[in-house]
Amino acid sequence: MDMSHSANGRQPCFQLGNREFNSPMRHQIKPSVAAYKSLCYHLVMKAKEHKIALEMRREGKSINEIAKTLSISKGTASIWCKPIQLSQEQRDNLLSSGQQKMLDKRKSETIIRRRLDRTQAETEFLKFKNNPLFLVGLSLYAGEGSKGELGAVQVANCEPWILKKSIQFFELIGTPKEKITVNLGLHDQVDDQMAKIWWSEQLGIPLEQFRKSTYVVGKASKRLKGNVQPNGTCYIRFSNVRYMTKILKWLELLAKEQFECSDSIHGETLG
Repeated sequence: MDMSHSANGRQPCFQLGNREFNSPMRHQIKPSVAAYKSLCYHLVMKAKEHKIALEMRREGKSINEIAKTLSISKGTASIWCKPIQLSQEQRDNLLSSGQQKMLDKRKSETIIRRRLDRTQAETEFLKFKNNPLFLVGLSLYAGEGSKGELGAVQVANCEPWILKKSIQFFELIGTPKEKITVNLGLHDQVDDQMAKIWWSEQLGIPLEQFRKSTYVVGKASKRLKGNVQPNGTCYIRFSNVRYMTKILKWLELLAKEQFECSDSIHGETLG
């Protein structure tokens, strides 16, 4: 292979056999007028956006707000605004605003979840309403259960059979016995350990699931020494806001259905 100059003497070429190949040369590509104008417009707009970003940052706006307003990435907004130092008051305002937005977002998400839970409860009520255990458990909960919407699902009583039925009800709706914890409310003359052993045997719940007992000493208990429950009052509970929401909805639906049934029977009797 020989390398020589081309016929015009300005560009070297390679010769392979009887063929010549021009060597690659760097060529400058001149941009078109339209491309040049587009580039200028882009630079001008970026300069304006940069200026606006700096002004917004000086006013104490957050990087997220600047990026959203100018339709740029948060990374770009952060780089542009890096020279601007916020005052302590501006930083405090941003922190407070961010926390409030987070709280509002969580509240909104919670409301949506509760609506979905209540809708699901309506479907499940149709599934369970002919089950005797469901009706008994729900009725017991209406009388002996806690009703706080954000609290734990809890039933309290001194009769083992009521709590046994409540445990079966909890298992029916999807909470295994292993998730249930037990607390005792005792009078001062009741032995804590003996009471826990007795309730453990009655309910079939191991002692490991028992929590610290509470001793109750009130005016009524002082006057009624002879009527003190020998094993105290037992509280069975599990923490699940979704199930609490469903139970409250089931109670509402059960009451509505019973009232409608009662009105129907009453109407037939009058007729």
